[in-house]
Amino acid sequence: MENQYFTSDELNVKNRAFLWGDSVKVSFFVRNGGLIMDEE
Repeated sequence: MENQYFTSDELNVKNRAFLWGDSVKVSFFVRNGGLIMDEE
C-alpha cells in the first residue's frame, strides 16, 4: 500500500466497498484518471 495516494472521494468509495465486502464483490479500475467500479 506504500506510495499510493487517493482523493477523499476515492477513499470513501474504497472504504464503503470494503465494508460491503461480506455481501458484495467489487473490483476497481482506474482509466484515464477516473475510478470505475465493477460490481459482481
